[in-house]
Amino acid sequence: MLMHRNVCTLWLLLLLPHVSAFNLNLFRRPELREGDVRLFGSKNVSEGRVEIYHEGKWGTVCDDGWDMAEAQVVCRQLHFPGAKSVVTGKDYGKASGPIWLDDMNCKGTESHLSSCDFKNWGVTDCSHKEDVGVICETDDTNFNDPTHFLDQSISLSDDLGKIFDSGIGCDFPILVQSETGNRQEEWDPGGG
Repeated sequence: MLMHRNVCTLWLLLLLPHVSAFNLNLFRRPELREGDVRLFGSKNVSEGRVEIYHEGKWGTVCDDGWDMAEAQVVCRQLHFPGAKSVVTGKDYGKASGPIWLDDMNCKGTESHLSSCDFKNWGVTDCSHKEDVGVICETDDTNFNDPTHFLDQSISLSDDLGKIFDSGIGCDFPILVQSETGNRQEEWDPGGG
């Protein structure tokens, strides 16, 4: 396994000059954008209280109207395969700040939680005791899927280690996407 990882590391080092052409800083957290979501208050990255970023602040989401459709949207937005369950009444730590969303109504096909129907930003009749949480599905054991996301906010070495330790090999394409959405596919280890 050590030889396998060294070969993969060598290919990654050869690829890095191409990545820098996109002016990406792989060790910097990406800028927060309006409508970004996160799961907060759990040691497990795939579980937690749903929080959404609006007007420069993180806020929570009320559990009114929540079901699996809303959970699916959150998990998909966070690049998980899907949702396992909606969590209500679980203590993910004391929340502070605004409750941004209430009375959610998602179809389940939306790409962002803020695309779903809701009252209006900050319009709520909830308290933080009604903050909703979700548990997202993870697919750590299935390496047959050729798509792997390397989130800049997560340790790069951990994600690469999972890919390289899978035993599949290192001859896979790497698609690099800049912050502006420009894509460039690099790497042809077979020369053809």
